[in-house]
Amino acid sequence: MKKIFFAILLFGSTSIGAPAKVIIWDGSTSLGAAEALVLKHTEAMSGLKSIFRFNDGYPKLLETANVKGLKPGYFVIALGVCETREADERLAFLRQIQKGVYARAIEGFSVSCFDSPDWYKVRWPDKAVTGANAELTALLFESIEEDDTLRARKEFNVLVIARGKTGAVTETRVIRSETDFSEVSSAKISKNQLQIEEIFVDKPCDGTTQQVAKRIQRTHILRRKPNGGLEEQEPVDKTLSQNQCKNTESRFLAPPSSDD
Repeated sequence: MKKIFFAILLFGSTSIGAPAKVIIWDGSTSLGAAEALVLKHTEAMSGLKSIFRFNDGYPKLLETANVKGLKPGYFVIALGVCETREADERLAFLRQIQKGVYARAIEGFSVSCFDSPDWYKVRWPDKAVTGANAELTALLFESIEEDDTLRARKEFNVLVIARGKTGAVTETRVIRSETDFSEVSSAKISKNQLQIEEIFVDKPCDGTTQQVAKRIQRTHILRRKPNGGLEEQEPVDKTLSQNQCKNTESRFLAPPSSDD
């Protein structure tokens, strides 16, 4: 049996906070059905908990009759209570994962918002790749930072989402770039298998002539299993080129070889 990690709050809040919004993942009209939803969403929530930092026992099950601002007669899975702006930002991100997630203004609860990922800058992903049957999706988020070198630093995070045949999220996972000089050269999904090609420099030049900077291609493969889970293969690396650093170079991205 899967472990249920949701707290259950059926008798309202004990603290009063400023106007805020509760973010709701799912819900039902009966406690039994809501508890079944908790079991159903456990794997999806586990993946989200590896992305977000939740507070004060969230996600938790709330009885709406005891929450001012919510329509009575429901039991809902709440992810957190956020100030309005924060709630809207997180909601925009979460709807890329679970379309049915929503937020409602409430009273009587202290703000306890979950932290958004460090790599998420309140925007839509740079690229989205979805399989033919929509049971596997990859969202690519890139971060480019200009500095005093010839090339900007590049990092990425790929959020991988597996869904069941009904469209419900079954598992989520994040692939992070190896270094701050990394980029995704390609991403494709075929027959419930995601393949990502990452190109990165292992140790960008630090200004010493003894260092060799390698330009490496890494292949990531994730497969959606029949039960809706995700299975990740061991990444495979291939050296594309290597260059001797010069003492005038510092944090420069090694140029591609002539045969690239």
